[in-house]
Amino acid sequence: MEKRVYFNSDNPTDNKIFNAAERKLLNNIKIFDGRRVLIEGSTYSNLWLETQPMGGEMYAKRDLEIAYNNHILFMENIRKDGRFPGMISQGKSGLTCDYEWLQGCFFAISAYKIYYLCDLQSDYLKLLYECLKSFDEYLWKYRDSDGDGCLETWCIWDTGEDNSSRLKGFPDKFGGEIAPTAFLPFESMDFMGFSYANRDILSKISRILENGEDKVWREKANAVKRKIRNYLWDDSKKACFDRDGYNKRIPVLIHNNLRVMYFNAFSQSMANDFVKVHLLNEKEFWTPMPLPSIAANEAIFQNEPYNNWSGQPEGLTYQRAIRALENYGFFGVVVALGEKLLSAIGDECVFTQQFDPFTAKPSLPPKDGLDGYSPTMLAALEYISRMYGIHIDEDMVWWSAIGNETEFEYAQQYKGHCYKIIAGKSVFRCYDSDKFLFEFAKGRRVITNLNGEIIKVIDNLRKGV
Repeated sequence: MEKRVYFNSDNPTDNKIFNAAERKLLNNIKIFDGRRVLIEGSTYSNLWLETQPMGGEMYAKRDLEIAYNNHILFMENIRKDGRFPGMISQGKSGLTCDYEWLQGCFFAISAYKIYYLCDLQSDYLKLLYECLKSFDEYLWKYRDSDGDGCLETWCIWDTGEDNSSRLKGFPDKFGGEIAPTAFLPFESMDFMGFSYANRDILSKISRILENGEDKVWREKANAVKRKIRNYLWDDSKKACFDRDGYNKRIPVLIHNNLRVMYFNAFSQSMANDFVKVHLLNEKEFWTPMPLPSIAANEAIFQNEPYNNWSGQPEGLTYQRAIRALENYGFFGVVVALGEKLLSAIGDECVFTQQFDPFTAKPSLPPKDGLDGYSPTMLAALEYISRMYGIHIDEDMVWWSAIGNETEFEYAQQYKGHCYKIIAGKSVFRCYDSDKFLFEFAKGRRVITNLNGEIIKVIDNLRKGV
């Protein structure tokens, strides 16, 4: 297959990480129902709703077919009542779909993005519209069991926070549509984020299809955003907090606020407050290796090394943090996180699921160390594209070169174009194939249309950290 992304830098560690991630991701390409997909990797051989669609969109830079397949399998296997499978497995007799948990519904945004990336037609948008509409109806029919306008999580795997101390006593899975009792269900910022993203995308699709529903979905999305602000957000603490089965606020500061930002369901002022007060707080989320799942100064924080969302930073969180922060203009924080992640991966190029928040060492079990985790590899490649490279977003091209002295070349083939950056110590030059487009001093991001015409210039990519 033709190599669609090229990167070479005078920093040998960055080169090693880039090449190792690309090579090891190839090991995670499998056949599901006769179609090539990218699985989560390491010890995980299935497709999960929280990882594979989002990962497929990121892998679109390299393989559009996989990007499409990582979404369409979930769309083809949505239940008649609108419930997506939380997990899809490939067995000897075919596919098996599990509907006993929702598994973090990071689907709507990436499914919409690949409409552009894969140059799909209206048939795809119509199918996506029906799936998201059906799923939205499912969520609001069943997951607001007390009718107070806030959606609920009913088990650990609903939000994908395996073994989290904040969910101690929860069942891993809960497949029915009758709400559990007592301490469950939790009123959930994650689920409200899922709904906001679904409705936001439904509004955008409606506008493209001209079906007359765009304003209806926009108002429904805004209603979810208002409920998050009025019910889950604590303005005195500048963060969102889930509520327990008795609707009492749970005063534990969790990274899930960043997930709500991924779904673009905070206002700009809420995002500003959370990032400045908490995300960049060295006692909470800006540990030596940032982004613990639970703030490091919380009593229930636990530095557990393997598949545990009680504390250690996760590759998945680094993957999600990019869009979460870019939604609100925190480009400097994205660069800082990229530098932290690449440093933690280092020359050994071990792509593990978690990292120690205080030493930044990859967390590996004592035997048969776990490597080849797709979310961490994809995150590393995405941060490189935001620091030293090219990123395609719908019908725009992002050209980025942070302001250090690294010299590099980065190229991306896309829709008959070959976008290319050649960066010296102080200036970067941009090309479409051999056609020179423009040059800028480093430390900037230039956003253009697909023809290389400048739309916006973002100065000082390190600002804000």
